[in-house]
Amino acid sequence: MAYLPASWPDVSEYEKTYPASLTNQDGTTVRVFSSVDQSTTDLHFHWMEQYGIDGAFVQRFFSGLRSPERRQKSRTVLANALKASQKYGRAISVMYDLSGLKNNGEDCSAIIQDWKELVDELKVTSQPTNTWQCLMKWMKAPLFSSVQTPRRRASNCATTRACRPITTCG
Repeated sequence: MAYLPASWPDVSEYEKTYPASLTNQDGTTVRVFSSVDQSTTDLHFHWMEQYGIDGAFVQRFFSGLRSPERRQKSRTVLANALKASQKYGRAISVMYDLSGLKNNGEDCSAIIQDWKELVDELKVTSQPTNTWQCLMKWMKAPLFSSVQTPRRRASNCATTRACRPITTCG
């Protein structure tokens, strides 16, 4: 017997939704939103403004940064967030999720490459501003964060050393 939830999140406010490979209990196709769609991100930032949320972290998963194609898709989501943050006067910051690091001592070169591309191509550190700084900053440097899962605790020291070139403020 397949698991069928009694309800899904309400997507009635979304301009665009997409069919999923799941069905509701009444047999209709489940519809979901996509963060790759600008209208989705725009709605999320509208809600942030409406409910007094000043900013958000845009998460970038390490496992999705290994190939140029996957970096591009993730970059589209960030570009949408930059555009919406300007429109609604919300701040954003990049958060790298390092849980995809392999246990074999993989370094952070994909993150370094990704950050360089974001600065050079997406111009994340030189976005126009309105009443809010579009990209959150700390001590005049772009703020970004990284997270790891507890199961990687044994390799954290090596990971921290490998990523130090991109996390040290000068």
